[in-house]
Amino acid sequence: MSRNRNITVGIALIVVGFLGLTIYLGSIVNWGYPMWPSSGGPMMGRWSSGKLETMNGTVEKIERMDIELEVNGKEVEVHDPLWFWQSIGIKEDDMVTAKGMFASMMQPGEGWHEEFIPFELTINGKTYGDVNKRVPVWMQCPSSYG
Repeated sequence: MSRNRNITVGIALIVVGFLGLTIYLGSIVNWGYPMWPSSGGPMMGRWSSGKLETMNGTVEKIERMDIELEVNGKEVEVHDPLWFWQSIGIKEDDMVTAKGMFASMMQPGEGWHEEFIPFELTINGKTYGDVNKRVPVWMQCPSSYG
């Protein structure tokens, strides 16, 4: 009887291990993963497989995790944390050129929506980041901003 119990426990542990591995692997693929923490809870995101885009616009609003740009009559949310916007001194009516990609994002209590993730920003003639790194501008070299 003890041998049957040990086999049952062993099988249960293997099943639980594979279930944990499956959940872990599903959390790190590029179609759905935690992007970075925010004060409103973890932000989930999916990179689009689209191409690199460049947009030019005027800052209409500065919010906690993004700025709103007016680009050809449309509002585009450009995603970076508030401390980054504050450290580079961005303000309403600044002219911005952003190079990056769109990503689908969701925060707790909100539905999925698209935001622009900038890899390089030019604000009133000053450039931050390097588009070739393909890393959000605020993550590239924070100590040099401000």
